[in-house]
Amino acid sequence: MDRAGLQAMVDDRQLERTTPDSDDARSRLRQARADLATVQALLGTISPSNPKGACSLAWEAVLESLLGWLALFGYRITSERGHHAIALRAVRAVVATRDAAALLQRLDGLRRLRDNALYNNLPIDADEVEAFVPDVAKLVGWLGQAVDHVLPGPGRPSPTSRR
Repeated sequence: MDRAGLQAMVDDRQLERTTPDSDDARSRLRQARADLATVQALLGTISPSNPKGACSLAWEAVLESLLGWLALFGYRITSERGHHAIALRAVRAVVATRDAAALLQRLDGLRRLRDNALYNNLPIDADEVEAFVPDVAKLVGWLGQAVDHVLPGPGRPSPTSRR
């Protein structure tokens, strides 16, 4: 974990410290999974009719995952300009592995694609969005593993329970 980088984002009011919230992380994980399933359904048709919508929803799945990661570690993004990019940077600081950095860099391409479609009204090809789906699924999966590590599953004792 890059604590200095995270503290700099807190000092710059791009992030806020909060109490780690595994319930929020689990809720965001559920939403990210639902968003990803919808993206896959939209793109899975013979002739996808809404690649722009699929792109926006794919980014929402990423954002929900990022916010889930931050909730697990006691952070939340502010509504300052560029807060989606800040979420990527903050999770890169939280996870701080080479694999995570590479994945988040690729997913930043999805953010830029979505921004160009939304703010510049540029067309999106369904294949462009489809190329990001495995990376989105990987990030969602990593959050699922982290949540499972922090939260007890059915029949497992809580990490804080006494034996």
